[in-house]
Amino acid sequence: MSISSHLGIILLIIVGTLTIIGVAVIAAIETKRMEKGQSSLISNLSKKKDDKAEEKS
Repeated sequence: MSISSHLGIILLIIVGTLTIIGVAVIAAIETKRMEKGQSSLISNLSKKKDDKAEEKS
C-alpha cells in the first residue's frame, strides 16, 4: 500500500466516526424532545421544505 491509500483509509475512518457521533447526537436530541412531548426536528424540517416548495410554485 502506498501513502495515498493509507490516507484514504484514515479519511474513511474519520468520516465514519463523525457520522456515528452525529447520528448518536441527533438520536439523543430526538429522545429528549419525545420525552417532553414536542414534535420531531426531522419531521419539522421536512414540513418546512415542503411549505417552501409550495410557496415557490
